[in-house]
Amino acid sequence: MSGLLNTTAPYGPSLAAKAVLDLASYVSIAVSLLGLALSVSLLLSIWVTRAHKHKTQSPLLCPAPASIQIDKTIVSILAVITVYSVLILIENVLWIVDWSLLHSVPILSLAGYALVFSLFSLNIQLAFDRQYLVNVAYHSAHFPNVFQVAVFVVSRKSLRIFCLYGVPLVLYCFYIASFALSIPQNWLFLPFSTPESSSKSVNCLFLIGMSYFPIAATITCCIYVYTYTITMQSLHMQLTDIAADRETGLPTASSSAIMKGASLKRAVILRCLLMSIGLIVFYVPTIAGVFTRVFDYDKDAAYPDENLWLWFWLNVLPAFDCIWTPILVLWFQEQYREDFFNNLSMLIYPEP
Repeated sequence: MSGLLNTTAPYGPSLAAKAVLDLASYVSIAVSLLGLALSVSLLLSIWVTRAHKHKTQSPLLCPAPASIQIDKTIVSILAVITVYSVLILIENVLWIVDWSLLHSVPILSLAGYALVFSLFSLNIQLAFDRQYLVNVAYHSAHFPNVFQVAVFVVSRKSLRIFCLYGVPLVLYCFYIASFALSIPQNWLFLPFSTPESSSKSVNCLFLIGMSYFPIAATITCCIYVYTYTITMQSLHMQLTDIAADRETGLPTASSSAIMKGASLKRAVILRCLLMSIGLIVFYVPTIAGVFTRVFDYDKDAAYPDENLWLWFWLNVLPAFDCIWTPILVLWFQEQYREDFFNNLSMLIYPEP
């Protein structure tokens, strides 16, 4: 048992390392505050608008179920990003005030990973929602579906919930075990921490939990590649049918209308693709750093002085998702954007 609990002392950073990591924390605090303000404002706008529509809108004007599901997923992502912004703020303030305080609040380690797990899971959900929307729009039952198992899963609520949220929860339990056996943690990669232990058992438990991130990123990318393939194949088939009908003199649909519809569907894919790119750009480098840290653990250099500016960027990148996600929602969700600016104008210029 003593071998399993073999941990290293929480050696602090040198003055040079502390200065660079403090600078990263100041940048992260500024970005998280901006993101928090924007996310909270956007969520309040959505809530006010829905409350107003609930009182005035006829039940016969309810949007399509697929659209409702996408809206639920986007709002859930915004809610998680809001809490995540608060966590980024707390962790970086604690680091600046006294880095050793982070070791006395181990719940922050688990909370950070829980929120990022949720973000990745919700982005898979969003990818499936968009894929279903495009499938329905293009009647893609004519195409071979390489995700037959996935489609079977997401069409059944209990299986969908288990695969999208149950599997991550199981892998998250490995985090709990690894951190329970390794106190304190290393905070070189805020907001992520790693077990400060040379025990293979502890590090293996941690790496099993970490395996969720590459799996989730791969699934999300595959769904979008498949959805894009459906869109292009359907467009090609429709244009081929138009050409054939014209040769035979049969009435045909307008090619411009088909091209316009295809453009709208590609825009739908682009919206979700950019949200997923945020996960890759803002998290994958830092997660890769966490992987290398666990595989190449140096007990005598908990906060190494080499590659300080690399550590700077790996600390800063995850914080930028706090502002990236709400900006994308405002940019691409036209209804949310209109409601947000309408509510903002009414707040600044209230009606007499």
